[in-house]
Amino acid sequence: MHRTLFRLFALVVPLIFLCGCAQGKSLGERAIVKAVYVNTLDDGQVEAALVVLQCQPSSDTGSVTEKAQIYMGQGDNLEQALYQAERQQNKSAFYAQNQLLFLGPGAIEQGVSSYLCYFGQEDVGRLNLSVYLTTLDGKEFPECEEVLQTVIQEGERLTERNALQANPSQSIFEAIPGEHGESGWLPILDFSDKSDAFIGVKRAALFKDGICYSFWDATELQVALLLDGKCRNLSVQTSFEQTLISLETSALSIEKNVKPENGKWILEIQISGKIEHLSIKGKTVSASNSLDETVLVNRWLASEAMNIVKDTFYRQNDIFQLEWWLRMYDAQQVEKWKNQNELERNVQICIKSNLYRE
Repeated sequence: MHRTLFRLFALVVPLIFLCGCAQGKSLGERAIVKAVYVNTLDDGQVEAALVVLQCQPSSDTGSVTEKAQIYMGQGDNLEQALYQAERQQNKSAFYAQNQLLFLGPGAIEQGVSSYLCYFGQEDVGRLNLSVYLTTLDGKEFPECEEVLQTVIQEGERLTERNALQANPSQSIFEAIPGEHGESGWLPILDFSDKSDAFIGVKRAALFKDGICYSFWDATELQVALLLDGKCRNLSVQTSFEQTLISLETSALSIEKNVKPENGKWILEIQISGKIEHLSIKGKTVSASNSLDETVLVNRWLASEAMNIVKDTFYRQNDIFQLEWWLRMYDAQQVEKWKNQNELERNVQICIKSNLYRE
């Protein structure tokens, strides 16, 4: 009898501590924050929005649905803006389930480093917090309240289910820290207040020392993910040499090789794979009659990839970790060139595309 009571006590006690109470507040007294929006205004003020999902019972079906509610705040800095946003409702903000951080157009233009650093703190942000850019300002973002639950689900899907054929890569902890701020790239999540509007990522922004200096469109983003080893297929429509190209590929692979030449190094990057579908100027090209068109496609892909490398490695924003391959060849020489700020001058990147038809 005593043993049975002890076992029941051992089961009940943990349940008491798992009932949603923490620091004297139950979950019913907390506002569950699912996403945070941050933007920098022209005068340096910061505006922030908390996206809170409220449970609403349905009398018709007897089920419970979630609805996003937005609470805005503004202040001299991020902490003040968040505090003002929290005060817009009477519950205590609970950030442990916050999964998305949206950075608005002012943050893109004036700098993202301070926000990434703030939410990168262990007691503020989740380890799997995903960061997306948005072109919506502080007036437009709240107007999207009706679609934000869908936006949050899509943001989570892009990261967790590899919707871009990519490994989860939106985490702020993958930004490359530098002396003057983070460098790297961040995806732009497009959405609007219209229920039928496109929701997803077709663009990205490049950052150096926390400041945006360039953007990638949908085609450039796909090629960048390919160079980064995060996708193996391309599905693009683009124009090259005044020719419209529609292309689908499969099983793409990348090989890298370093060799010395005339006192400098050449890093060869070779892209190989199969063309599954190809049309030129709107007309499908058969595999048996596509030699010239295949040459054109390979010329386009090599040129596109080279432009991306120029926009990253040669601007000391080594997103694709090309320096790692150079160090595998001669780490001491790489370190010497870096100390002299001459690495990019002494390394020539050569990209070759060898796509084929069958």
